[in-house]
Amino acid sequence: MFICNVEKDKDNVYTAIGEHFLAHCNLPPYHADNKWDVIPEIIHMPENMRHDLHEIETVCLKKRQPISCTGLWMPSDKLLHVVTHRKPTPCGGFKTVEYVRLVDDMYDGWPRLLNQHLQVLVLPSGKHLTRKDLSVLHFFTMGLPRKMIAASTQTSVKSVEKRLSKIKDILFDPRAPTHGLRHSLHVMNLVPFVLAEVDWFDIEERLVVHSAHNLDFDK
Repeated sequence: MFICNVEKDKDNVYTAIGEHFLAHCNLPPYHADNKWDVIPEIIHMPENMRHDLHEIETVCLKKRQPISCTGLWMPSDKLLHVVTHRKPTPCGGFKTVEYVRLVDDMYDGWPRLLNQHLQVLVLPSGKHLTRKDLSVLHFFTMGLPRKMIAASTQTSVKSVEKRLSKIKDILFDPRAPTHGLRHSLHVMNLVPFVLAEVDWFDIEERLVVHSAHNLDFDK
């Protein structure tokens, strides 16, 4: 994980952008003379994220209120999880603190076991869960009824039951006192990973805004 800072002035122009942030895009350190008012295309941020980011920053400047957001972003070949806390400054601009982690290092390391070519999650046992298995598990772990899982995955209830039974056999640990599917998911610490994405092989780069309180970065 690394932490970086981003700042804008009252004219909505960046005065500072963290070097680690730019290093992921193979770009040199930012200088205030660049006078970026929006993130340029060379940052390799999707258009929808660039638009949302500009809207968030504009709201922070105009309404003078702190805003926090979480983002998934792939500036190079690695998916990043970014948590940003944005706070107005007395001079009329704002400053941020951004906490950036590689998604591969999250969720107990399960993302590292994804085989993007074969589109499977390779388990320590050598067995694997397919892309469809993970999608069904996502909705199952959310507690959705079988009928809703079937509708969400465009299959039948019978197919969902059959797939859940198959997944249960794949995750079965004979050493465990019980071998229910939910128990196996918790024992293997798969729940956070399974809940995080509907489709780990087609992740949408996005920003999600959260409510923020009066943040004090100086403490």
